[in-house]
Amino acid sequence: MDPLALDDTSVVENFKHVFLGHGIQGWRDEKSFEKIKNISEKEKHSLVPYFFYFIPNDLLTPERGNHSLVKPIIRNHFKEIGLTSEDEVLVDIIKRISDHFFRCINETNNRKKSISDLRLNSKLYQKFLNEQKNKCKTCGVPLDENNQELDHIIPFKLLGDPPDGSNWQILCKKCNSGKGALFSPLQTNEALNWIYDKRDVEKISDKLHFLCFTLGKTCEICGAKSPNVLLKLRKRKSTGLSIATNLSVICVSHSVSDVN
Repeated sequence: MDPLALDDTSVVENFKHVFLGHGIQGWRDEKSFEKIKNISEKEKHSLVPYFFYFIPNDLLTPERGNHSLVKPIIRNHFKEIGLTSEDEVLVDIIKRISDHFFRCINETNNRKKSISDLRLNSKLYQKFLNEQKNKCKTCGVPLDENNQELDHIIPFKLLGDPPDGSNWQILCKKCNSGKGALFSPLQTNEALNWIYDKRDVEKISDKLHFLCFTLGKTCEICGAKSPNVLLKLRKRKSTGLSIATNLSVICVSHSVSDVN
């Protein structure tokens, strides 16, 4: 595979805004958050190859502790991969990602927060529920104490748990299971209609469920949006398999023949 091209400045800018907008420096940068509010799933997915491409090898090896000057190592790596602009914001972001990732893979006590931790902060917990109208952020299913989980929008090992909750959202168990430790559902086989090893070809897996609702949060018939309404999945063509391209998102009032 060819090296990643870095002549598209929009990729680097989106990369920075995604991490800053979700609290890489410990809190949400509101200007960056506004810039990524309407970022498409394809734009998000295009950033994935850069997450580890920007990290120097020396910062994730066991010998990392011998490096007292981390940022010069990052700057040198940027030059090696062809990123010639002196972008100290990006350098700082990569340092923070590297520091946190290294701790996660080497320390057993680096535990990510769960929904139980969020509930301990009743004010912040209620803020999330109010903003999401007590519904799953992705599919719009009503949330109760037995069907809600804390999701890290940028996977925990890359960003962690900013105290202001800027890297969190509340999902239902099915959506959170489908998202897993990925940044985008477009990273999955389900996004390519690939069911090669699947035994029950008609079953809507958690990954496929999350993919479809992430790509379509609006009823294709009436335009109603999640989380304002509960959404369902329905086959576009009854003769086809239950794969992403053959599933449409509709609201419950149109779910005469839904399949999930």
